[in-house]
Amino acid sequence: LFDKVLEHRVDEVFILTISDKISGTFKTAQSIAKDYEDKLTIHVIDSQTSSYGLKNMVIHLLTWVDQNKATDDILSDMDELIKRTIVFAAVPDLTNLKKGGRISHIKGMIAGVLKLKPILKVHEGYIQPVENVRGFKRTLTNLDQHLVDYVKELGEDSDYKIAVVHSNEPDNAS
Repeated sequence: LFDKVLEHRVDEVFILTISDKISGTFKTAQSIAKDYEDKLTIHVIDSQTSSYGLKNMVIHLLTWVDQNKATDDILSDMDELIKRTIVFAAVPDLTNLKKGGRISHIKGMIAGVLKLKPILKVHEGYIQPVENVRGFKRTLTNLDQHLVDYVKELGEDSDYKIAVVHSNEPDNAS
């Protein structure tokens, strides 16, 4: 990839990765970037988030680059955006959390029997439990309340963006 970048005579690259605490992508990007440090200025940035939080950062980064913003300003603004980004999630099925080792098999079985669905947040790189709720409809209601509470905590003068995304669950995203 970096060889192609060099062919286009690009001299500076920004790489935003999913949180280092939930994926090895950041370390891999750092390792590869070292091989090119004498040919290219590469900024490998740990987004400390995932999903739409990362997409939002990419959108901001592209805007700042298009505005010819200075690199130091981009890195500083990105650092602020990373600190302010929180992703909340309602998980209807615990299968992937069990497979990925995020929860134990036994906890997953108990949660399945009790129909517990977690509300999670990704902040400062970590996936953190917020609440376990019985039934997915109630989980979505509680998720809405957590978002309302978070916006209130930010204050009405704060600049924020809220996005509702889904993973093959469009009916639950409304």
